[in-house]
Amino acid sequence: MNSVNSPIALAALQRALGVAKIAPVPRPRGHSRTADKFVIRAYSEMYIELDGIGRYQGRSRNSEIQSAVLEALGGWKRTTAELNIYIHHLGKVVSKKILAEIPDFDISQFGEPDKKDRRNKFVLRFPPNVRDMVRDGIANKNLDAENMNAWFVATLVRWIMVQRKLYALLSAAIAIDPDLVIPGYYEP
Repeated sequence: MNSVNSPIALAALQRALGVAKIAPVPRPRGHSRTADKFVIRAYSEMYIELDGIGRYQGRSRNSEIQSAVLEALGGWKRTTAELNIYIHHLGKVVSKKILAEIPDFDISQFGEPDKKDRRNKFVLRFPPNVRDMVRDGIANKNLDAENMNAWFVATLVRWIMVQRKLYALLSAAIAIDPDLVIPGYYEP
């Protein structure tokens, strides 16, 4: 690694090293029987997509939705950092070509969801205080949505797009540089 001489860069490096020594804070968990619940009304196509992302990540649809909601409430910092790391690794030109190939997940193409169709409803179980944070964020105009359901749907659509981008960039990085994936090998 190149030596860092700037006092600002050195301070940032020291903060990063300090954070790296601490284990990540686990996301809040709750018990499904006592968890706060909310029915999200959306499109069965969205739930099918979330099921696929969840299978890829090794989690349930509910866990996938919880991850999306917690990431959105946290300001999308983690996923933005991941995207930027992949883009930096691949380079802007290659990344732009890859990202241009990803199809949009546009819910307007699905028309109006049928309210009687049970596939268009999903009961989400929240970790403690999440429902309150969303409700209060909408009431205080901190979250841009007319109601909780609209916020959840917009958040999940964005999550689907971000996950598609992450998957495409990671797959490209592995295809371009197979030495990235050597079992049991890690050298900082």
